[in-house]
Amino acid sequence: MATTTLTLTAAVRSHGGALPLFTGAIAMDGLHLDQITVEPQIAAYRRMVRDLAFDVCELAPTTYLCAKAFNKQFTAIPVSLGRDFHHRSVVCNVASGINEPKDLLGKKFGVRAYTVTTGVWSRGILESEYDVEPAKVTWYTDDEEHVTEWVAPPNVLKLPPGESLAEMIAAGRLDAALSGAAGIGRSGPPT
Repeated sequence: MATTTLTLTAAVRSHGGALPLFTGAIAMDGLHLDQITVEPQIAAYRRMVRDLAFDVCELAPTTYLCAKAFNKQFTAIPVSLGRDFHHRSVVCNVASGINEPKDLLGKKFGVRAYTVTTGVWSRGILESEYDVEPAKVTWYTDDEEHVTEWVAPPNVLKLPPGESLAEMIAAGRLDAALSGAAGIGRSGPPT
């Protein structure tokens, strides 16, 4: 009897628990994952939620939940491939007058995109632990959201063309921002 192998495209990074699936350390009878490398990974998120470009795709939880809110037709497998401690993600301009989280109220805060996981976590931490209501901060973004149907609240604004979060916080035109790839730590233009 002939055996058949199902091949699925998988836009999943080679890290954590996924690595053995791509190195062959874990064999899956009847299944082959054709690993598709997309750099940066957020480009794969967008291709998946907009075009269902892959059979399997690593997604940030917030991207998945936002996509499901707009009836995107895919299902999550509850596996955490990456995690981070987002308490350390907020940075402030030294001239901003921010000495504690409550000082963010009424300030300008930069984040790559409003629905990125680090931004959602940071807003949640600021609200639940420090009573900083997200609606009382003006959020500036310099990239598009993964799910194009999502509409930003009125206190979320796009940076002017040609501006970057890093330049604006350095110049004092933003009071605070997220660090790393979700904010000022990204190299190059938004993707």
